[in-house]
Amino acid sequence: MASNCSTSNFDEHRWIIQIRRTLDEELEEDTEIPVCIFNVPKALLLSDQDCYVPQLVAIGPYHYWRSDLHDMERYKLAAAKRTQKHLYSLKFQHLVEQLIKFEHRIRCSYHKYLNFNGETLAWMMAVDASFLLEFLQIYAIKEEKAEVNSESNMNKPPLFEELAIPSVTELSKSGVNFVATNKGIMSINFDDTKIKFHLPRVSLDVNTEVILRNLVAYEACNASGPLVFTRYTELMNGIIDTEEDAVLLREKGIILNRLKSDKEVANLWNGMSRSLRLTKVPFIDKVIEDVNGFYNGRWSIKIGKMMKHYVFGSWKFLTFLAAIMLLMLMTLQAFCSVYKCARIFHTQNSG
Repeated sequence: MASNCSTSNFDEHRWIIQIRRTLDEELEEDTEIPVCIFNVPKALLLSDQDCYVPQLVAIGPYHYWRSDLHDMERYKLAAAKRTQKHLYSLKFQHLVEQLIKFEHRIRCSYHKYLNFNGETLAWMMAVDASFLLEFLQIYAIKEEKAEVNSESNMNKPPLFEELAIPSVTELSKSGVNFVATNKGIMSINFDDTKIKFHLPRVSLDVNTEVILRNLVAYEACNASGPLVFTRYTELMNGIIDTEEDAVLLREKGIILNRLKSDKEVANLWNGMSRSLRLTKVPFIDKVIEDVNGFYNGRWSIKIGKMMKHYVFGSWKFLTFLAAIMLLMLMTLQAFCSVYKCARIFHTQNSG
């Protein structure tokens, strides 16, 4: 995903040429190329810009001219040189020329208008692709070595507005047992006969928040149906309020915590609500409804809510109760001043 960063000096003449060419090429191909690289919606970008804006390296045209990312360009060029060595008899220029042939498809894949000419865009893609492929190759080699050296990596999982629902702690105290599954979001379920709440395992590390936010943003831009992943993050935000909630889910194996603390886990999920719009997903909404139905149907919960609403939540009732107690104390004081309660009580105790 990309943030809404403006490009320098918009070229109107180039824009007109590009629009004309795009229309002509689409008529020739008679196929529509779907957008797959979107601008981050402003509502999401305002919540936490750092999660959507690259901090170290720019891949693709959206952030290419940002001066704070220029330091990485020499590494990208070095990767391009190494790629050229692997091409043997071919030159890097030949790769660029092949990409120029796909200029129309490249441009159509971006949600935002690209204010570059075709050759610049092709060179940009070729250099970035060289760097990215080399980076992934190095990462794969390191992962392979790590798996050989440590059995713990065998369990490494894949990358993967607050709603009304009780927290994990509240549900646990009411008798709900949380069960971890390995079948993804579609396995979310509440068994009201066995009182078991099934949730998929999720691994959290320092990169998770950025990944979650970008997946939510991508789904919001690309999905035509229910926003399933977004609803999942809303559910997790709803049931995790405090550090204690995060601890319980970690102990049940639902959360694999690679962050510094359980408090960071709670903060991660609670922070998601600031950037999400409420959505509807039938099977998750049914689970939420069943959980609320079970929880609110417990007698202890009913009595507690009634006491909170009608007793502790009512200043009129508390004022009335205080007045009655004060009246009783005044009556007792008046009675004792006439009949000398201390002597009566002393007499009774002596008897």
